[in-house]
Amino acid sequence: MFESFFLSDPPSPPRNLRYSVVGAMDLEREYRIFWSASSLTGGLPVNYTVKLCVNDSFAVHNNACNWSSKPDCRPTNVLSTDKDFVCVLNDSGDFVSPCEKSCNYTISVVAENAVGTVSSWQYLPFIPLYSGNASSVGI
Repeated sequence: MFESFFLSDPPSPPRNLRYSVVGAMDLEREYRIFWSASSLTGGLPVNYTVKLCVNDSFAVHNNACNWSSKPDCRPTNVLSTDKDFVCVLNDSGDFVSPCEKSCNYTISVVAENAVGTVSSWQYLPFIPLYSGNASSVGI
């Protein structure tokens, strides 16, 4: 009798991480985080989570992080490698207090399966009260 074993791997990092900022005033401003599924899932379902960490040497809570609890920011059991995602952050609870929208951040999208965790990240600078209609940056 032959037994076959299937060895799984951690996923590859999420791809095409980018963001856009829409809205001139703090209260209406939205930070839209876009990414594409990992190109390799390790043969297992992948869960994604968006995390914001304060990246500001002048902030009292530098390196403090907030994991988004919004369903669009936490896709689960993803097997497809050609799926695109968007997470909209606009509520004060989406950001680290007391900075909220007034600090520099690092955006991380974390991909996790039963074997391991990997992430992609990008710097998200503070956007002054008015700096045009929209800004978009990607890697």
